[in-house]
Amino acid sequence: MNSLRDFWLKQHSRSEELPKSDPVLLRSDLYLSRNLRDLPFPERLSSAERREMSEKVAMGIRKMPAFRKSLFLDLGILSEDERLALQEWGYISSLDVARYEGSCLWLKDDGLASIWTGGHHHLCWHASRAGLCLDVLWKSLSRWASSLKDLDYAFSPIYGYLAADLEEWGHGLCASAVLYIPAIVENGLYEQTVMALRSLGLKWRAEYEYVALNLLPVVRIFYDDSLKCSPKEALRILKEAVLLVADREHNERNYFLQKQKLKILDRVNRSWGMLLFCQLLSSPEALYYLFNLRLGVNFGWLSEEYASKIDHQARRLLSASFRIYRGIEASQREREDADRARYVKEFIALGKGPLAIIDHDL
Repeated sequence: MNSLRDFWLKQHSRSEELPKSDPVLLRSDLYLSRNLRDLPFPERLSSAERREMSEKVAMGIRKMPAFRKSLFLDLGILSEDERLALQEWGYISSLDVARYEGSCLWLKDDGLASIWTGGHHHLCWHASRAGLCLDVLWKSLSRWASSLKDLDYAFSPIYGYLAADLEEWGHGLCASAVLYIPAIVENGLYEQTVMALRSLGLKWRAEYEYVALNLLPVVRIFYDDSLKCSPKEALRILKEAVLLVADREHNERNYFLQKQKLKILDRVNRSWGMLLFCQLLSSPEALYYLFNLRLGVNFGWLSEEYASKIDHQARRLLSASFRIYRGIEASQREREDADRARYVKEFIALGKGPLAIIDHDL
């Protein structure tokens, strides 16, 4: 396995049971950043210095059991589509093309963790899991960071771990959770909820920022104030906020269902019909219709199996990710949309039961 496409094909071929989905909480992600004492901050690194740093990190990663079977990627030699796909999955963030030279990424064999060197920090660990699993992820990240004993991190006893941006000094942890909140959006409570989270020091953004579709009610809540509190306290703040939003979403869904049941059922059925019969399907359309189906699951009109499939496959349907996964060139837009339409029909098994919801008792 020596390419990103091979890696994703292997992920898809795994036969293990998908994790059970939650009606609101889709995923937890933690990012832990560190910089090295002996090097300039990343913005001032030359390509040679980034490569030297990556080689130094690689020596430590080879000794880590969790990453022994990881996929190694040299970002400087990847295609534009491959780098964009990695951004869509949250493994890396956007940089000037020149800064990818010498930057490297290690993807854990299960796809749920990574180590990136040469980005906005010298090193960035990332771990992800379905549901709300912040404490479990933090244990893994802190263990991995401390296992690279040969690396001398830029650290101050007063200010903690140092970074180019003063606001990022401290423990270097960014904790986040992805939520599905259609009822909060539909009932006009989005801005009110955002303001409440901001008052707690949390931030909020659309999850699929690479999809030009503002109608998708999938958002990421994150806390990244490293200086204000300890990692344990940061995780507690985020967890309480996520549970607060989830509770509000559950309550609003009950109200939503009572007041607009026919409208919701119509939306679910229309989405099913579009996915069942369409011949061309863009990335924004695929996500919009699939998350409408997920609403049908949450109201008990469709099997829970559909929610797990949608959560598992959503990022794979994003533009660059889908092209890499299916071996399609960026210029083949019509082929991409046609293949996406076929792919969605296959993984969601659309032919097995639209009648189960069409005649649902209102």
